[in-house]
Amino acid sequence: MYNVKVSICIPTYNQVYHLQKCIQSILIQDYLDYEIIISDDSTNDLVKNYIDSLCLNQTIKYYHNSPSLGSPDNWNNAISKAEGEYIKILHHDDFFTEKYSLSSLVNLLDTNPQVDLVFSLPEVLFVNSNKRIIQKPSKKSFFKFNQDFYFLFFKNVINAPSTTLYRKKVNVNYDKRFIWLVDVDFYISVLEKNKNVKYIDKTLVCISSGAEGQITQQVAYKKSVQIKEHILLFSKIINHVSSYENYFLFFDELFLRYEVNSLHDLKIICEVPENLNEFLVKVFRKLHKFKTLKRIKYRLLNSKYNRRYFKIEKY
Repeated sequence: MYNVKVSICIPTYNQVYHLQKCIQSILIQDYLDYEIIISDDSTNDLVKNYIDSLCLNQTIKYYHNSPSLGSPDNWNNAISKAEGEYIKILHHDDFFTEKYSLSSLVNLLDTNPQVDLVFSLPEVLFVNSNKRIIQKPSKKSFFKFNQDFYFLFFKNVINAPSTTLYRKKVNVNYDKRFIWLVDVDFYISVLEKNKNVKYIDKTLVCISSGAEGQITQQVAYKKSVQIKEHILLFSKIINHVSSYENYFLFFDELFLRYEVNSLHDLKIICEVPENLNEFLVKVFRKLHKFKTLKRIKYRLLNSKYNRRYFKIEKY
């Protein structure tokens, strides 16, 4: 049925110097039953020339997009070309950290046939400082995620797509309406089909942060994106969540931070789905109570002192 076991899907956009490290980390893997799919949004021939220089025509399939598809359509395009049983998204500025990275993820899926999605612990490379950290969620976050995968709305326990491997048969695309929450929405969509998930407590992939041109860095604090996408995602899951309590707290903080003071203000920023009207009316009704105290509370919870010392989790 499948020509290969794993399709490593790499969406690219210029920056061939990042791609070179990514490709080299694949070529040293001890697992060999894979194909590499390059979906290239580049505005020049640098990526194509590099791929041609490798002379790996049987292993690498290259597709140039004109006009550029953009994120995440470029991701979906790469996946659509895949012929493997398993899909491995690996962004062009990310890379495997160990020669056994791919085999470890494949083995985790092979030995857990009831599971469709697996992920590993990410190492994060801050490009500007060359500093690396292991980004491991707390035990409490993992517990909450295992109890209820909709917890991903509050904390992306799985992390970036490059940490994951999943079965192609899940047949879920990345929703192009999202930028910031595109991975969270994808994970939730997969887990709604099959909530079984496995995690390996090893750093198998390095995720770059602050690389030139990263869209997520550009929208991390952008008001319109943050509000629009959280509203959209919540509208997709509201009928499935067991309790609204933490969602009330989340939107209370979000609206205070960006000074969205009413449903009218919100509708100027984004379309408000009908199924959220009742919920949002209650949020705005409570929004103006104890504003100063809430701002102090949220500032403390988001401070570096809390992250380093107190480690009080909000949700």
